[in-house]
Amino acid sequence: MNSKTKGDYAQVVIYAKRFEDLPIIHRLGDVIRIHRANLRIYNNQRQFNVNVYFKSSWALYSSDKTTPLGAIDNGGPYAYSGNKYTNEKQDGAILSTLKKWASGFFAQHSIGDGGKTA
Repeated sequence: MNSKTKGDYAQVVIYAKRFEDLPIIHRLGDVIRIHRANLRIYNNQRQFNVNVYFKSSWALYSSDKTTPLGAIDNGGPYAYSGNKYTNEKQDGAILSTLKKWASGFFAQHSIGDGGKTA
């Protein structure tokens, strides 16, 4: 499939034993980072399976200057699974790029009107 093809995306499926172990996305544009996901092809579509109760984990990062609960974004996640989170050397640059993209995308697109430009 050409990477420019409309509908080119991947699904993320997160399995957990308790609802409280799942990430709750508060705002469009926030970034979810998943660790140790298994890639599967389901109905000819990429799907990342995340088993929080076995070996995988997730972290949510704000794409704004404040977290959804109003705290100042310190660069770390505002929510994560497990007892602690880790940041790799390249994570800061990746997160910065994603925040910049999200800021530009949502400034140009109004999600409530079916994706038409504002």
